[in-house]
Amino acid sequence: MKHRYPAILVVTVLSGLMCACEKSTEPGSPDVVAFQVRGCQPGLGKETSTDSCFSYQFHDALLVDFCASANCCPDSNRFSFKHAISHDTIRVTIADTAAHLCRCVCTYILHMEFRDLLGDSYVFFCTRQDYSDQVVLYSERVHRN
Repeated sequence: MKHRYPAILVVTVLSGLMCACEKSTEPGSPDVVAFQVRGCQPGLGKETSTDSCFSYQFHDALLVDFCASANCCPDSNRFSFKHAISHDTIRVTIADTAAHLCRCVCTYILHMEFRDLLGDSYVFFCTRQDYSDQVVLYSERVHRN
């Protein structure tokens, strides 16, 4: 009986150390928030190749606002977001998931926040997935201030 308790203690301590080591060696992944700003935004959009509805702030976190056009009805929760971060590139793919219920098109503002980024400069590369095609919306270099 005397030998049983030290063995249990050793196994417990070693298990705790192994878990602590695993947590400390894993690279942190950024915390990401993405949503569509509610409502149609008349007068915004990417009208020509030089126009842009892209803006960002990059201090502690990278905050990005950009536009995408879609059917007016319904005007909320239209878009799904997928993202991947590799080296100095943030790849975002959006898709319109709502039904097309009326005969008008609106411009929507999409907002993304990336926290805990390690680098100071990234290419924000955004595509839109429409059925079987992928269209490039933005390819912008962002720098930490």
